Amino acid sequence: MKKNFNKLLIFLSFIGVLILFYTKPSPAISMLAVMAIMALWWIFEVVPLSITSLLPLILYPLLGIMSTKSIAPVYASSLIFLFIGSFFVAIAMQRWNLHRRIAIFIMSRMGGSPYQLLFGCMLSTAALSMWLSNTATTLMIFPIVLSLVASFEQLDSKNSLVNNESNSLFYKLLLLSIAYSANIGGMGTLIGTPPNIVFSRIYSISFPNAPEVSFAYWMFVALPIVIALLLFVWGFFCFLMKKSNLSLNISDKIFEEEKKSLGIMKPEEKKVMAVFLLMIVSWIFRKNFVVGSFVIPGWSSFLSQGSLIDDGTVAIFCAVLLFILPSKKGSLLNKDAVMKIPWGIILLFGGGFALATGMKESGLLHSLTSYLSVFQSFQDWQIVAGLVTFMSFLTEVTSNTSSTEIILPVLSSLSKATGISPLLLMMSGTLAASTAFMLPSATMPNAIILSSGKISIKEMMKIGFFINLFSIVIISVVTLFFI
Repeated sequence: MKKNFNKLLIFLSFIGVLILFYTKPSPAISMLAVMAIMALWWIFEVVPLSITSLLPLILYPLLGIMSTKSIAPVYASSLIFLFIGSFFVAIAMQRWNLHRRIAIFIMSRMGGSPYQLLFGCMLSTAALSMWLSNTATTLMIFPIVLSLVASFEQLDSKNSLVNNESNSLFYKLLLLSIAYSANIGGMGTLIGTPPNIVFSRIYSISFPNAPEVSFAYWMFVALPIVIALLLFVWGFFCFLMKKSNLSLNISDKIFEEEKKSLGIMKPEEKKVMAVFLLMIVSWIFRKNFVVGSFVIPGWSSFLSQGSLIDDGTVAIFCAVLLFILPSKKGSLLNKDAVMKIPWGIILLFGGGFALATGMKESGLLHSLTSYLSVFQSFQDWQIVAGLVTFMSFLTEVTSNTSSTEIILPVLSSLSKATGISPLLLMMSGTLAASTAFMLPSATMPNAIILSSGKISIKEMMKIGFFINLFSIVIISVVTLFFI
């Protein structure tokens, strides 16, 4: 059924393009059609998402929107290299087991109760997800927690007095906490999740004369949301655990065995940690941070060519360092690391940037502004709350990356039509795209956890619904207050 539907969609898209090619409407109309085709192909996955992202390279010149020469460079913007550089750091951490050491260290320090272990698991996942992609973080933490759950289940089988039903709930919540914490932590920085990277580029395309949204400013707005959501999820999970009369005692021996298997910190781990910290500090303190009349100068302001440096420069510098610094196996990273970069996601980014550029160059954004003026009668808080709710539930059934790529250019027009700050609309919409906690189709972390076979979609939906609702409230309130 799906295969036949996809064939029909391809046929109709082909007919539509032929009609546009021969009738030669305005570039704005052609761009609207391209946007509709890409949206449908993304939603129904007619072809892989990354391949749909390449359609502008074919359709723009064919329909007179832009030349291939003009649109191709957006597929290799500085933000693309920001993502590539950070992913190389994630690969290095995984290669030398640094991620495991960090996670075990945090979890073991939280104490021996299930509630403290849950908090430790969430804290370590969110902390890593802020600086590495949420998908990469989930793939790193998931096997660690899965092995802990297997150890606990083995102990349960030897103890006939254990309440297996309540313990089983704890194991499910522990696994769910990885996905939810990865999604939440990813909201905290510009590099944490793909929608944030999409926002940064589309905002700069839509408003080229506006000040750059720096790492520090993004964190200033997003961190209160991250902290509030983490505490809520932890409190909500603790409530569910107490309600089930949990009777699990966590032995320190489990963590001692994990630490013993890791051994002392190797020189390679120390080097990767140093590069990781260098990248974080360089990102946060690159630009001047302004609070009222108080200015904290960024390190780039002390360089004669500092204005030419951006976060992509920092990420690639750190990535190259990993290929230079020595290890017992040659260097910290080798050529195999290049094959582990998720090139499909990178093409997906490029497709979103191409959409935003095409909408601007074709005049479609200008045309949308007049139609969206009907929202002028609404209050700011009503528009923001409605937008956040819409994005939260839309991304339950569509890719959050492709959704933000389609919606953000429209929000830039909405801001011009209503006079609302574009930063308020686009940031709140972007953050809401990471708050889909109900379905595995929403984000990769959700899908990875569901693949364990220990959680059903029904259970994920029941728990995730309440977290969605709280997320909508907290994002609406914080963005209205801070932006």
